[in-house]
Amino acid sequence: MKDCLYRNQDVLSAQCKNDYVQAFDAIQKRVAARSAVTKLCERDVAKFCAGIQKGSGQAVDCLLAGPRGVSINCNKAISEAGYR
Repeated sequence: MKDCLYRNQDVLSAQCKNDYVQAFDAIQKRVAARSAVTKLCERDVAKFCAGIQKGSGQAVDCLLAGPRGVSINCNKAISEAGYR
């Protein structure tokens, strides 16, 4: 899609160009947030999800289903990453 928009940028509307920049920025932020979840939630996973194997992908599910004592930074990271 990115290549198509780039090839046809001379016929794109100003709104489309603006929306593309905003969408690309949002995607970049989501990718960064998903990378940050592992680090920001490490202590919470150890505390609330001790049986979860590190890197298994189940940690976020455990934190979402688990207790309400998850740290503020972990909660924020989970939300910014789009897991809820």
